[in-house]
Amino acid sequence: MSGEGIRVLERAYTLVTGPAGGGKTTLIERLVASNRSRRLGAVRVLEDDAVDAAVEDEAGNDETRRWEAAGSVETHLLRVPAGWRGDCFDALEACD
Repeated sequence: MSGEGIRVLERAYTLVTGPAGGGKTTLIERLVASNRSRRLGAVRVLEDDAVDAAVEDEAGNDETRRWEAAGSVETHLLRVPAGWRGDCFDALEACD
């Protein structure tokens, strides 16, 4: 097989961290809005003492709704226990 006609989905991940009020949500919102020709999604990982394992919160929150309004093709809110060091994309697949 020569590989002609085969489309491969490429993914790139960017981690945005910083203090509360530092503009992380706005940065992602503007990145999504300025790249509408690309299929961009966003995941918010939120530490939550009420969970023992990673859990997707399907209701989302204000941040995920802002990203959706900006044009994100997919948004997720992932609640994780404090100190969690897993892979959020693997965790989201396990939540399905």
